[in-house]
Amino acid sequence: MLTLYTTVGHLALRKGQNRRNYPVVLINKQDYALVPEELVLWSCLAFQILTFDELKTAYQEGIKQQGISPSSTFEYFLRRLHLRELIVDGCGLTGVDALYRLLGGLYIHPVKDTVFARLFTCIQLYANGKIKLPEIHKRLKKPENTKLEKLVLELSQTISLSVAELLSYVNMHSVLPPKEALEALYDSTEETCDTLAEKVQINKTQLPLMEAIGNLYLNKQILFLKF
Repeated sequence: MLTLYTTVGHLALRKGQNRRNYPVVLINKQDYALVPEELVLWSCLAFQILTFDELKTAYQEGIKQQGISPSSTFEYFLRRLHLRELIVDGCGLTGVDALYRLLGGLYIHPVKDTVFARLFTCIQLYANGKIKLPEIHKRLKKPENTKLEKLVLELSQTISLSVAELLSYVNMHSVLPPKEALEALYDSTEETCDTLAEKVQINKTQLPLMEAIGNLYLNKQILFLKF
């Protein structure tokens, strides 16, 4: 059984009583404060999809780089973040099954793409030794998206869709406007995003769309939310 992990929400800065900024995870206008170990763990997984072992290795390296002496185990902080749904997971017998169960019930939110955001990301990567100076110029260029990636971005900017809803829309209702298609998906008053996610079955025609969603996320063009 394979388990994959990723994050929900995005980091924001808030000003404390001492007028110093501190980071929080922002989800649907709600702030979630993090202790240093949680911040390292969440940051290691932001815009990443990792297995348990990969995440644990990244966390241990991050803790070492920050010079933090953890007050408890990696599993303890992972459980805390999981309970607050700041980190989510998905299990499956195959990578595709695990990926869909990870993302199916999450909502796609486009990330505002600016040259300043890309520059800031490049500076962070360079400071952490993850890229070399000559690579910065290449990474400052706006990513060239495929047709499917452009479609996902356009739909996410038009209406709030979960991954399961997006797959269903493209597979069955792409001839309808997004809002009408979304209503058509829920043909029962008892239908929810979670029940729809359980019903949608990944097939060969949907794999390219899942790949497009994954690429956009890894390229920091979308993030995931949970309502």
